Amino acid sequence: MRETLEAFYERGAEVQKHFLEMAEDPMRYNRELLLRLLQDNKDTEFGKKYDFSTIDSIEEYQRRVPLSCYADYEDTIRRMTEDGETNIITSYPVTIYAKSSGTTGNPKRIPSTLASAKVSGDYLCSLKFKMVADAQGKDWFDGKCFFAIEKTFSTLPCGALYGPISGTMTKAFGDDCDDYFTSPKEVIEFDGKSDLTYLTTRFAIAESDVTEIVCTFATRMLDTFQYMRKNSELLIHDIETGTIDDSIRILPETKEALLNKIKPMPERAEELRKIFSNEDNTDLAKRLWPRLTYLQTIGTAGFTSYMEKLKKYIGETKIFYIGLMASEGMFTYPLSLNSMESIPNPDFMFYEFLPVDSNDLADVKTIDQLEVGKVYETITTNLNGFYRYRMGDAVKVTGMYKNTPILEFLYRLNHNVSILGEKTGEDMLNDAIKATALKLDLDIVDYSAFDDKEAENPRYGFYIEIAANPRNISKDDIETTLDNELSRCNPSYKKYRDTELLSKLVLSYLQPETYLLLQDMLLYNGYSTAQIKPPHILDNEKKLKFLEALREN
Repeated sequence: MRETLEAFYERGAEVQKHFLEMAEDPMRYNRELLLRLLQDNKDTEFGKKYDFSTIDSIEEYQRRVPLSCYADYEDTIRRMTEDGETNIITSYPVTIYAKSSGTTGNPKRIPSTLASAKVSGDYLCSLKFKMVADAQGKDWFDGKCFFAIEKTFSTLPCGALYGPISGTMTKAFGDDCDDYFTSPKEVIEFDGKSDLTYLTTRFAIAESDVTEIVCTFATRMLDTFQYMRKNSELLIHDIETGTIDDSIRILPETKEALLNKIKPMPERAEELRKIFSNEDNTDLAKRLWPRLTYLQTIGTAGFTSYMEKLKKYIGETKIFYIGLMASEGMFTYPLSLNSMESIPNPDFMFYEFLPVDSNDLADVKTIDQLEVGKVYETITTNLNGFYRYRMGDAVKVTGMYKNTPILEFLYRLNHNVSILGEKTGEDMLNDAIKATALKLDLDIVDYSAFDDKEAENPRYGFYIEIAANPRNISKDDIETTLDNELSRCNPSYKKYRDTELLSKLVLSYLQPETYLLLQDMLLYNGYSTAQIKPPHILDNEKKLKFLEALREN
């Protein structure tokens, strides 16, 4: 395994040099990528329609090719996935259709090509290992990786796989997977019906020599630590005896395969009993795995509050924040280990940006035209066959690295709570919830907001799960504080509250572990951990009814 990581490290040196060179003149490299994409795809159906062969400038490309959204590709993707047609939107071989998280609707089928897989491997494996090793040394190369992401794939009629793109990360390790990951392949290649949290946690804590943790969202790892704390006796018993408890939901064939691989580990069980006898969660990860070097997760603003809670468990362990990732591709890449700052990657996609305060679709900007402090909608032309594609994300330019803008993800466009057009986005909701928790000394597990248009007077509704309320603050106090914080975060909300066109928000408490139960339900119904994000804005009737059923009386 060490030889594999050494090879990644050596390749990472080349990738890093190129990455830093691109940061000096990102527009040059981004223009080159666009023109290369157009030439490579000039003989596709799409390329012929817009005559890619005669486009020789960004300006001509923008004049000739219109902005697009997923609906513009649905029929094409149906022909690709159902009928097996090729060379329609991309000349590159499609290896998998990525299943989006479906934040704003039903999951999409996003083509992912060999060309994009190569770039992803260069950055998410090679350059990552180079950055971590340069900062932390290479001693961790011979340890295990707690890979808290599963591969839940189905096969489409065309023969291609369909599932979360993060599940393909194991391919880079080939036959070394069993030596590298804590979970056996029966767990990583998730059957969709077994108790994934138990399985990943059981095999991870059975290993004492874990040096890496890789997860998609910080929420997943936070849930994992809370699960192992609550179920430590069960987990330790099974590790000690080499069993899987009969209470665990697991397919018979999966259980049989796993039982053939595990053995009693009484010494490790005794170590774990001593570790969990200390009820303080501070630095629990380092007590479980003394050689733990880093944790990898997505580092966008929406997960800040979860990272703060997670840091109690991981202590001073370094964090590799991936940047802004989507099923459509890698939009930004981090500047360094332990930093949430990330910049566009001119190797992966051609970038355009539309100011969110502009109604003129012609007012698009390229990388070199962005202004610090401004907020933009993201538009991409990528290696997967999407052209001038509106991703639906809003990003803010927070600074510059060399000549490249540093981008921060803010929120999903058109994904907000809004009754009178005030558009309270998730970034505002997160800010208000965090400030309320801080002011009232509340340990808020999670929340969900919705527009309560059915009330006599329109208002916002909130479901909230609270782990601790040390000063026994009343519900009315929480509602008042949260309402004031929302007014601070969103002036439009304040205007409608001041004029009483919107009534004061209403709060409902949820039963303990509601959000864990919701996650388990989604996993059981075929979702991947890489797709399950905190449901902060309820635009799904099923989730609304689910939370209502678990409301405390």
